[in-house]
Amino acid sequence: MIRQRRLLAADARTAAELAVELRQPLAAASNYIATAQLLLASASEHPTEIVECLDKAGQQVFRAGVILRKLEDQIAGRIFQGPTAS
Repeated sequence: MIRQRRLLAADARTAAELAVELRQPLAAASNYIATAQLLLASASEHPTEIVECLDKAGQQVFRAGVILRKLEDQIAGRIFQGPTAS
Protein backbone atom coordinates (compact mmCIF):
# COMPACT_ATOMS: atom_id res chain seq x y z
CA MET A 1 0.00 0.00 0.00
CA ILE A 2 2.79 2.44 0.91
CA ARG A 3 4.69 1.53 -2.26
CA GLN A 4 1.60 2.25 -4.37
CA ARG A 5 1.18 5.65 -2.74
CA ARG A 6 4.82 6.49 -3.40
CA LEU A 7 4.55 5.42 -7.03
CA LEU A 8 1.34 7.41 -7.46
CA ALA A 9 2.96 10.46 -5.88
CA ALA A 10 5.99 10.12 -8.17
CA ASP A 11 3.77 9.77 -11.24
CA ALA A 12 1.74 12.76 -10.13
CA ARG A 13 4.86 14.88 -9.69
CA THR A 14 6.11 13.87 -13.12
CA ALA A 15 2.80 14.72 -14.75
CA ALA A 16 2.64 18.05 -12.91
CA GLU A 17 6.15 18.92 -14.07
CA LEU A 18 5.19 17.97 -17.61
CA ALA A 19 2.16 20.24 -17.45
CA VAL A 20 4.32 23.14 -16.25
CA GLU A 21 6.83 22.53 -19.02
CA LEU A 22 4.17 22.32 -21.73
CA ARG A 23 2.28 25.42 -20.63
CA GLN A 24 5.20 27.76 -21.42
CA PRO A 25 5.61 26.85 -25.10
CA LEU A 26 1.86 26.85 -25.57
CA ALA A 27 1.73 30.39 -24.17
CA ALA A 28 4.59 31.45 -26.44
CA ALA A 29 2.87 29.95 -29.49
CA SER A 30 -0.31 31.79 -28.57
CA ASN A 31 1.61 35.08 -28.37
CA TYR A 32 3.25 34.50 -31.75
CA ILE A 33 -0.13 33.75 -33.31
CA ALA A 34 -1.61 36.93 -31.82
CA THR A 35 1.30 38.95 -33.23
CA ALA A 36 0.83 37.38 -36.66
CA GLN A 37 -2.85 38.32 -36.53
CA LEU A 38 -1.98 41.95 -35.81
CA LEU A 39 0.56 42.04 -38.62
CA LEU A 40 -1.83 40.51 -41.11
CA ALA A 41 -4.71 42.76 -40.06
CA SER A 42 -2.60 45.89 -40.55
CA ALA A 43 -1.56 44.94 -44.10
CA SER A 44 -3.19 46.76 -47.02
CA GLU A 45 -4.95 43.58 -48.07
CA HIS A 46 -6.96 41.75 -45.43
CA PRO A 47 -6.55 37.99 -45.92
CA THR A 48 -9.56 37.10 -43.77
CA GLU A 49 -9.13 33.36 -44.19
CA ILE A 50 -5.59 33.50 -42.75
CA VAL A 51 -6.69 35.71 -39.87
CA GLU A 52 -9.57 33.33 -39.08
CA CYS A 53 -7.23 30.31 -39.19
CA LEU A 54 -4.79 31.99 -36.86
CA ASP A 55 -7.63 32.93 -34.53
CA LYS A 56 -8.82 29.32 -34.42
CA ALA A 57 -5.27 28.09 -33.84
CA GLY A 58 -4.91 30.51 -30.95
CA GLN A 59 -8.17 29.28 -29.44
CA GLN A 60 -6.94 25.69 -29.61
CA VAL A 61 -3.60 26.54 -28.03
CA PHE A 62 -5.48 28.32 -25.25
CA ARG A 63 -7.75 25.30 -24.84
CA ALA A 64 -4.74 22.99 -24.52
CA GLY A 65 -3.39 25.21 -21.75
CA VAL A 66 -6.72 25.02 -19.91
CA ILE A 67 -6.71 21.23 -20.18
CA LEU A 68 -3.18 21.09 -18.79
CA ARG A 69 -4.13 23.35 -15.87
CA LYS A 70 -7.10 21.08 -15.07
CA LEU A 71 -4.85 18.01 -15.22
CA GLU A 72 -2.34 19.66 -12.93
CA ASP A 73 -5.09 20.57 -10.43
CA GLN A 74 -6.45 17.01 -10.46
CA ILE A 75 -3.00 15.56 -9.87
CA ALA A 76 -2.30 18.00 -7.04
CA GLY A 77 -5.65 17.06 -5.48
CA ARG A 78 -4.77 13.37 -5.60
CA ILE A 79 -1.43 13.96 -3.93
CA PHE A 80 -3.00 15.86 -1.02
CA GLN A 81 -6.10 13.66 -0.66
CA GLY A 82 -4.40 10.33 -1.19
CA PRO A 83 -6.08 7.35 -2.85
CA THR A 84 -9.78 6.88 -2.33
CA ALA A 85 -10.98 3.98 -0.21
CA SER A 86 -12.55 1.11 -2.11
